[in-house]
Amino acid sequence: MRRAQSLMLLTVALGVLIGALALLNALPTMVSDGPVRPYATLDEARRALGWQRPLLPAYFPSYIAWPPAEVLAGTEPVPTLVVQFRHREQGTIVLSLAQVRASHEAVPLAIEPVEAVETSRRSINGHDAVVARGRCADGGLCTSIDWQQGDFHMSMGLRDGIDELVRMAHSVDQQAS
Repeated sequence: MRRAQSLMLLTVALGVLIGALALLNALPTMVSDGPVRPYATLDEARRALGWQRPLLPAYFPSYIAWPPAEVLAGTEPVPTLVVQFRHREQGTIVLSLAQVRASHEAVPLAIEPVEAVETSRRSINGHDAVVARGRCADGGLCTSIDWQQGDFHMSMGLRDGIDELVRMAHSVDQQAS
């Protein structure tokens, strides 16, 4: 009888411990400042979103530092991934990528023209894209590109010319999930 009580007490204690650990694990999401929160790695964000592979360029200009400087992800109102990269030597953010699952409006990027000087349409991997070149909020020159690829709306902003941005966009993997 005593052994059965000890075993029952141990089972209850383990259940309480597992519940407390699950609560602690969920706490960062519950206290985050909004629906999108930072992640330490791209892989952590991918797992949190439940995606097999996010859409990422295979090509990056040589001045882009890896790993990403910032990775943000969230599931509300729709699954969203935002990744920012620094310049290898200058240390400033020079590339912003956003991927939103579903046909949804573009996510505002840290790097995108607020004053467009030139806007054009291009085909990216068979998808219609809008390319803009102009001044970013800080007055610097930048370019952006937006397109719908399958179930995803893609946005990219770069502190460089249109050619590098379009080259990166063309290199985006077609197979994300």
